[in-house]
Amino acid sequence: MAMPTSSPPILNGPPSALTFPLHLNRVAAWEVYHRLQTLAIPCHCGVHQPLRVSAETPLALAQIWSVVKTQTASKTDLTAHLNRCWQQRISK
Repeated sequence: MAMPTSSPPILNGPPSALTFPLHLNRVAAWEVYHRLQTLAIPCHCGVHQPLRVSAETPLALAQIWSVVKTQTASKTDLTAHLNRCWQQRISK
């Protein structure tokens, strides 16, 4: 089977890295891409392609989830999540 000529570049990382696409709108993808770059998480954002990220560690996976959540969740949901975090911290 022939490889397509328009395939995205392969993200460098260890063989155990989990690489997957994130289907976000363009603005969110751009914001997530830049934030992941500052966190040194391998990612690639091609033209008219989903953002591809590579999670090399459980910490990176949690950071990806957090960055995506801040871009896609409503302010109400983010506020509720923050309040739940504070309540858990206070109750311990």
